[in-house]
Amino acid sequence: MKLFAGNKRWIASVPIALLLVFVLDRGYDTSAHSTYVVPSGPVAVATWSGRIDVDPSAGQSHVNDLAMNQNEAHILYGRVVPSGNSNIQPLYSVSSANNGINFDTPALRGCTQGTSSANIYPSARVVEDSQKYIFVVWLDFCINGSSNGPNLFFTSRTPGGTWRSGPVQMTSSVTKGASVAVANNGTIHISYSLYDGNASRLWYTKSTDRGATFSTPVALTSILPLGGSYITSVVADASNNPHVLYQWETNRGGNEYTSSMCALDYLSGGWTSPNCFYAKRSYWPDAASGANGVVGVTWQSRLHGIMYAHWDASNGWYGIVNVSRNISNPGGQEQLKQFPTLTYDHQGLAHFAWIESQGATLYLMYAAEEARGQFSAEYPVQGNFSYVPQLASYNNNLGLAYKQGDDYQGRKTYFRRIQLPTLTPTRTPTPGPTPTPCGQMFNDVPCNYWAFGYIRALNTPTLIMAGYTARETCINPPASVEPPCFIPRKNVTRAELTKVLYRARGWTPSTPSTPSFTDVGPSNWAYVYVETAFNRGVINGKSPAECAIQGQQSPCFLPNNPINRAEMAKTIYRAAQYNALIPASQTFSDIGLNHWAYVYIETLNSKSVMRGYNISSVCGSLALPCYLPNNNVPRDESAKAARLMILSP
Repeated sequence: MKLFAGNKRWIASVPIALLLVFVLDRGYDTSAHSTYVVPSGPVAVATWSGRIDVDPSAGQSHVNDLAMNQNEAHILYGRVVPSGNSNIQPLYSVSSANNGINFDTPALRGCTQGTSSANIYPSARVVEDSQKYIFVVWLDFCINGSSNGPNLFFTSRTPGGTWRSGPVQMTSSVTKGASVAVANNGTIHISYSLYDGNASRLWYTKSTDRGATFSTPVALTSILPLGGSYITSVVADASNNPHVLYQWETNRGGNEYTSSMCALDYLSGGWTSPNCFYAKRSYWPDAASGANGVVGVTWQSRLHGIMYAHWDASNGWYGIVNVSRNISNPGGQEQLKQFPTLTYDHQGLAHFAWIESQGATLYLMYAAEEARGQFSAEYPVQGNFSYVPQLASYNNNLGLAYKQGDDYQGRKTYFRRIQLPTLTPTRTPTPGPTPTPCGQMFNDVPCNYWAFGYIRALNTPTLIMAGYTARETCINPPASVEPPCFIPRKNVTRAELTKVLYRARGWTPSTPSTPSFTDVGPSNWAYVYVETAFNRGVINGKSPAECAIQGQQSPCFLPNNPINRAEMAKTIYRAAQYNALIPASQTFSDIGLNHWAYVYIETLNSKSVMRGYNISSVCGSLALPCYLPNNNVPRDESAKAARLMILSP
């Protein structure tokens, strides 16, 4: 799960195609809206339990996390203790042996003096493995007298209820966020972010002996001036591989900054390069794993609301959808939907919860994992002054922990539970050929191809970067498949890029009577694309010397020449009309401050549209990270850049 973002344990389930939605009602009385109804197929109704105060003796408490496994439920929260002009919030835990019907006596887990990090939402995370071992990580200031904090701590509990004699201090410098997950094989995965006063860097460690020892921490991301990798959530897939989701911030100055949702996946024995698949001011990732090896993540977009994406071994990260689109602010205003959480139930249903506005109304929404982003209308269930929801489930038991109360009544931590009915799938198979599970469109771009999601997104529903249908093109190398094909490793030409940008940006065509270039006349297939891009100031022609070398008269464009990485950065920068994002020092060893494309490359890197390489086998003798500006750009990499340009503000 997450400290500042989360993970839920993997739950075997069968995906179904029914859609459900919950919304909590507008006040403290929850009796009027305490059921949920399946809106399609046979009607099924289930009833939420009453609201349980998990710590009646506490004046105020702030929930941090919830875990459920078999018949157990565990809640972490900060108990507010008035102290002078401020409150300290020591970390406490409560447990239930009957799915949250009642809880045991609260027990202190964090420090008892000073300022506990339990007031940072959320500052503690808990998971439970299949053997009922519990693992907790949290941020704290005052254990071991640490003043350079908060620091990250770890503790555990045996199935018999015995807690570790003392917590393990995991970090000794400022820790901004952390997350813990436990895999099917018992491996504990922990990701966290260390802050140096200017930027944060993401780290990872694991334990294969239930926390007795941990591996040497590995840095997953580099330091980025005035930015870095912050809030994180780690999750383990069905093959026990970890996936780290995180919030990547750049260009922080005043209130202006860009925050993207990014992923690092551990595959084939190593970590992938960072994959920043969504911008739009993205925050608070919460990851979970569900049926058939699918990993999901929900996050908050300040522009679009609550978002959701999937990962599986066939597709990578794909299927980005807006979960909260039925509950929206008018006129494209900044969305006040916050603190999303995600879990999967025993039938493959994905469950979401978040708060709406500063008020704060708590919403829940349910969707069939198999439906891939189809959501029904919402149904009301509970209330104002609700904050930081946490969802967890095991079998057909779904639990919700949250804090509720205004500043005058005092906010308390509450728990509610529901037993979900077993639902019968109602989907009728569509007659005709059976499509691939992921919607494969090209015979040389299978579902597990790294750029599958980007390529598919540029071909549906709007055609932006097409493939090939001519058999003679596809059956010969390098494709060597029956049509349709995409030929993903074929280099993109200068003319082809203008066509992609023309379609992606929706430009009005420009077709002057006199061509701007000697080698792109009105009869050339790319004439409208090249002329439109040129008249918009997006592209330039080649120099007289370059034209002469190619046997062309100046001014020429050389439409069939491949475009290199530096040229593509400049072209996308201009097409998207970005403002320059220039770091204090160079990011890439081969792109210095005096490089002609420095501004374009650094800006696209900051926006996660075109990144460099952090792999020695790629950079060769160059120091890491490198950019390789003169390398040509294959069609798959171009598809990724175009897709991310569309998503990036």
